[in-house]
Amino acid sequence: MIYLFFFLFFSAFGSLAAEVESVTVTWTALHCKKTCIDLLQKQFSKIHGVQEILFNQNAGQVVLKWKKNEPFSFSPVNVAMELVGLTINDIRVRVKGKLQHTSRDVILVSTGDNTRFYLLNPVKGAKNSSSMEFNTSARQLQPELRKKLLDAEVADQIATIDGPLLFPERSPPLTLVVDRLSLANPEEES
Repeated sequence: MIYLFFFLFFSAFGSLAAEVESVTVTWTALHCKKTCIDLLQKQFSKIHGVQEILFNQNAGQVVLKWKKNEPFSFSPVNVAMELVGLTINDIRVRVKGKLQHTSRDVILVSTGDNTRFYLLNPVKGAKNSSSMEFNTSARQLQPELRKKLLDAEVADQIATIDGPLLFPERSPPLTLVVDRLSLANPEEES
């Protein structure tokens, strides 16, 4: 019965394609000392797709380097943290893909499995305002950034975006905040 629960739980959260290059997870550093890091190491090494695990214990952070052509899901990362007794404060990804748009949204589409990341603007101004931070309507892309992304779509460029996932536990759809953006022509990526 418990295996059925875990299967259903993990299945409910969709996968991301190999374009996810790294996943950075942070927690409250004081809650995790050396023994905790050892337990996290064991849990993260069990996650299919994790290629390398890089800890910064003092910062309460781990960077999971992802294997090429391996799907990523938020659920196993979250479960690994919970099994050790930690809560994720922030989860960030570095992901590559092509851009698409609708009348309202700009979307990064992973080329491997067409997973769609709805792109959001970082919060500007009052950083402690949860009404701004968690309101996706208030995070619509600024005109300059939107234009840059749409121009990249027309030029068929590959976008690499670094940023936090917003409400990853509620996905799909996945919402990715554009903290850093780089663009390259496909032949530059080969």
